[in-house]
Amino acid sequence: MALTTAEMYFLITSKSKDSRVMLKNIRSRAYLVDSCLIDLAAADVISIGEDNKIQISNNLPHQLYFLNSFMDLIERNKDSDVDTVIAKLLQNIDVMKHTYMALGEQFAEYGHVVEKKKGLLHKVRTFVPKHQTNQEIIDHISSQMLGTAPMSVNVFCLTEILNVSRQLKLCFRNRERRAIVKRMNRLEEHDEYLQIQELIRDFGDHMQKVSTLVAKESPASYNTKSQTII
Repeated sequence: MALTTAEMYFLITSKSKDSRVMLKNIRSRAYLVDSCLIDLAAADVISIGEDNKIQISNNLPHQLYFLNSFMDLIERNKDSDVDTVIAKLLQNIDVMKHTYMALGEQFAEYGHVVEKKKGLLHKVRTFVPKHQTNQEIIDHISSQMLGTAPMSVNVFCLTEILNVSRQLKLCFRNRERRAIVKRMNRLEEHDEYLQIQELIRDFGDHMQKVSTLVAKESPASYNTKSQTII
């Protein structure tokens, strides 16, 4: 199961009963956006230029089709600085829901999630990952971070995001988490992983600053009646 960083993040952090909670919490939403930006950068679609703007280098590859509306917003705001673009991504209800639904429908088609409908009056679609699907992701992290399996860029990125967001505890015990962090620190000694780490931290720094401001402006964290920002 070859999945991107955002795809694995979507699955591994989805709650057992309702994965839509990630849309309702600014922090969870921020790390989803972060993982999507990392996917785009890893695929050489975007980069952060010296002018602090997101530069578009290539077209969206088929594997990242779920980021269609995500990429449309970036293109519409390519003349804005990276913080402004990230803020608009976080606050744009339509883009976030479209990305969520695209991921959910894709995984439902492949049999990785179970689709459910929640709500008394207005039924909304939600997607619950199957235990086996998430276990495979955890096994990939374990075999690459704690074992001898070759390290993939996507698993490295996912593990770093889970570590920074303090969500490794969803998958591993304390001793395993400490061992994973030590392994990642050692990997930074290699230029390939150091560059990836710097990319993740660069996006992370922007994300933390922007999400803090957005949270202050939207105390309810996610207001479904808020205006769509383009």
